Amino acid sequence: MSEKSKKITAVIPALNEQDKIGKCLESLTWCDMIIVVDSGSIDKTAEIASYYADLLIRGEGLLCSEAIYIGLDFVNTDWVIELDADEKITDRLKKEIIDNIKNNTADGFIAPRKNIVWNRVMEINYALRIFNRKKASINFVRQHPQSNIKINGKVKRLKGCIEHYMFYDIESQISKLNRYSTNQVKDRTEKKEKFKLLNVFIRPSKVFMYHYFRCGCIKTGLLGLFRASSIAFFRFVEEIKLWELYQKEKMNKKNK
Repeated sequence: MSEKSKKITAVIPALNEQDKIGKCLESLTWCDMIIVVDSGSIDKTAEIASYYADLLIRGEGLLCSEAIYIGLDFVNTDWVIELDADEKITDRLKKEIIDNIKNNTADGFIAPRKNIVWNRVMEINYALRIFNRKKASINFVRQHPQSNIKINGKVKRLKGCIEHYMFYDIESQISKLNRYSTNQVKDRTEKKEKFKLLNVFIRPSKVFMYHYFRCGCIKTGLLGLFRASSIAFFRFVEEIKLWELYQKEKMNKKNK
């Protein structure tokens, strides 16, 4: 295996994360290259990133996915780790990544992702964030393209985790979910999805049950109830926004 094939580049999209990006980048200083794509932050995010990043790319009004794709265009190593600016990797995960890349054990790695609110682990899910870009394909979505990474090869699950520091207050969480729902609807309309009344009831209910019971929000009291309820509400708003677009289309057709 060549030296290049063992090297890894970190790609981080960022927007107004001055309180979190320092911890994120500090956990990635072992990488061969750090690329930060700032989407037009109005706080000190870009200033903090400049201390750590080998390449800082400034944009304006970029979606999270657009920032990631831009960053990937500048990667010249085989391996990539993609983190959001409100995430960090643990020392255990760092060691696992280095060892597994060195021994060529897989083409992509899934790590447990701890969602943390006010220093409490709300839930744990799993994310494919470390991959060999020569073996990966990413389908365009406006939000969180990580969920659309496909690996043409072996995928291995690691034990070390990604820590995701979600939000500091309820207002910021609601604002973020509102933005996400708008992007989700745009993706769905591009796929020609139609509004279905049943989804208004079914999707929020399924999401609530999944996060509250299966992911463990039930164990964290009122905070967990808020977490599961807010995601369910996000799904509800997404369906209503889809309905709104559907109604506008009907009106436009009627007025022609």
